[in-house]
Amino acid sequence: MEYAREILSKAGTNKADTYSKKLFTEAKIFYDSAMVNWRRENKRFIYFRHYDKVIMFAKLSAKKASEATDNSVSSSSNLKTKLKQKIESLCDLVIQIDDLFTTYPLTSEIRSRISKARFYWKRLR
Repeated sequence: MEYAREILSKAGTNKADTYSKKLFTEAKIFYDSAMVNWRRENKRFIYFRHYDKVIMFAKLSAKKASEATDNSVSSSSNLKTKLKQKIESLCDLVIQIDDLFTTYPLTSEIRSRISKARFYWKRLR
């Protein structure tokens, strides 16, 4: 149970509830089932207790939580890579717009808006 709880906690830390919601939910359900069975067995007389179901559900929970962690880490790194590519593409577009900005005859209002946008863009970088 302790191992399953640790792995489930690690999955939560790695945002598995966001990036791998289905596996994380399954892991929580199996953990809850293990807890219910554990409590039930603890109410029985000590010599009649059988923790087979508890062990089975705890192992399933740990397995699903581990898969959720792996999936979450993979998904978040893919997301970071894609986001980095999009930002680089956007930066290239801003450079192209800056190059064309001086050559087009624009009204003073539009030039002012573009200048403000450029100012805010540089502050974000």
